Amino acid sequence: MKLLGALAACIFAIAIPSWYYMLSVFEIRDSLALETAFLAKSVEKVIQTRPDMWEFESVRLLEIVSQPTHHGKPCERIIRTAAGTVVAKTDIETRRPVVSTSVVLFDSGRPVGSIEARHSIRKPVVFTLLLGLLSSFLGALIYFIFRTYPIKKPDSALADLQRAEGEQRLSREIAERLSEETAVIADIGRLIGSTLDIDAVYERFAAEARKLIPFDRLSINLFNFQENTARNAYVYGEDVPGRRPGESYPLTGTVSEAVIRARTGLIIQLASLEEMARLYPTSIVSTFQAGLRSMMSVPLIYRDTVIGALHFLSKMPNSYPEQDLRLAERIGAQIAGAIANAQLFAELKDTGNSLRESEGRFRALVEQAAVGVAEIEMSTGRFFTVNRRLCEMVGRTEEEMLAATFQAITHLEDLHLHEEKTALLAAGKIGHYSLEKRYLRKDGESVWVNITVSPLWKPGEKPGRNMIVVEDITERKRMEAEMREMSLRDLLTELYNRRGFITLAEQQLKAASRAQRPLQLTFIDCDRLKWINDTLGHKEGDKALIDTTHILRQTFRESDIIARLGGDEFAILSIDAADMNHEDFSRRLQQHIDAYNAKEFRQYKLSLSWGTAIYNPESPITLDQLISAADELMYAQKKAKSNRLN
Repeated sequence: MKLLGALAACIFAIAIPSWYYMLSVFEIRDSLALETAFLAKSVEKVIQTRPDMWEFESVRLLEIVSQPTHHGKPCERIIRTAAGTVVAKTDIETRRPVVSTSVVLFDSGRPVGSIEARHSIRKPVVFTLLLGLLSSFLGALIYFIFRTYPIKKPDSALADLQRAEGEQRLSREIAERLSEETAVIADIGRLIGSTLDIDAVYERFAAEARKLIPFDRLSINLFNFQENTARNAYVYGEDVPGRRPGESYPLTGTVSEAVIRARTGLIIQLASLEEMARLYPTSIVSTFQAGLRSMMSVPLIYRDTVIGALHFLSKMPNSYPEQDLRLAERIGAQIAGAIANAQLFAELKDTGNSLRESEGRFRALVEQAAVGVAEIEMSTGRFFTVNRRLCEMVGRTEEEMLAATFQAITHLEDLHLHEEKTALLAAGKIGHYSLEKRYLRKDGESVWVNITVSPLWKPGEKPGRNMIVVEDITERKRMEAEMREMSLRDLLTELYNRRGFITLAEQQLKAASRAQRPLQLTFIDCDRLKWINDTLGHKEGDKALIDTTHILRQTFRESDIIARLGGDEFAILSIDAADMNHEDFSRRLQQHIDAYNAKEFRQYKLSLSWGTAIYNPESPITLDQLISAADELMYAQKKAKSNRLN
């Protein structure tokens, strides 16, 4: 009994703390790895289209690394380029000891960077030590009990351990399912982007979808709203009379019609034939007779238009929970884009065939197209044919275009975008490619376009020419830039907000270090703003902030970065401080304040306190240190004002 007691004491003193430590740390590491892999997919989506614009996309990358973290607790994340440069990093510095995981970021199979996440395991270590002390005490107690009493079966402890193992197993299963769903959806995305042969997409799509959602029948219906009909574009699994591949049927009284009206997914339990026949008289009867008892339908929406419906059917009643419906909607969104692209490509391919049959027909079709269309020689990039719309986009005549090459009208920074994809196209490894780039107009202005390049050749011949379809996306790019600008602006004053100021100021500090030029940062506080808000109302306080904005714009140069950091605090970064005199600047600012107070009749006099700090590239400091230095000088001035008034 003494030996058994000693063994039990060792288990409590060593095995249990070790088991808890490994379980806790492994769970953190596994969850961190899953989360990092999931975030890597989001980062890859950002950089796949423009891998050379890391610094331009830094705000979006910072938003990605700032997403909710492991179990809602802080987690340090860093995104680097392939050169090792940090482009986004959370402001959390994880306390050691830590576990970390790293995922390589790929673009077209090429590593372009990495994302690293670190999570502190200080708490598990502390708990392990405490648990070790407690376990040692319990082990000693058990050893004493074993010396004097017969051993008893620890039913309750065993039950607790089994319950804990069950919870860990459930958590692991949930994480594995999430990882599996993410991997399959990513595979579907890669599948859709790999080919425009929609029949091949359908077959492989059905196989991938079945890994996530069980079904006995899957069908994809495409709608013709002019004829009010639906056509079975693809069917996999159980046969249903009247709903075979290629067959069309009226939309009225069908589940597809209900999906169009709802524009969201539906789960239907085929429990009662009479009730279903009353709700959906033209489709459910044959489905029920085929032995199918559960149905889940989601709309296929492309550019805010329902183009079809995706149906999952099962012979088992109550087969589909709400969780499967949300997953089906995500899958449907992907296949909708593939169908629309395939239809467009099929139309372009038919147009290409017609071109080879009749040059006259092609010219008429191309000239009437709302997008730019051209035929280009692959080896030289010379234009053979261009339509009127493409000439309008680049501001050139047809004769000028036929005498030029696509390289000559492409922005110099975008020429490299073609290199890899053109080589793959010439080698026959891809059937087409699309990319966004800039064309140069004759007047020197640039225009953003989305081009789709497809080879033109006869069977058995080596492709020598490409057909390109060009869509003007300048307005979309402008709107995207405006939306990014809005996220960096303060709504009241239209100055940069704190995030915008920090983003631009960090860039200017790097540029100043490279160019060895000084910067000046001025920190300004609007005096007595709280008194104005409390006494005269927040509307008057907003006017005081707007008036302060006008004074700052009069005082500082247009090239300076002026921002409202929040509340009554403003910051201004003067780009070139070499020729700036502090006394002249303070005198000019005070003159503008006095001029404003002299002409404005309000119940208060506008007053500002400020402090100015100089950034010396020979003794570089961080932006936070520069702001703190200016802030201290501002408070010193504010305190001096208060002492004079008192």
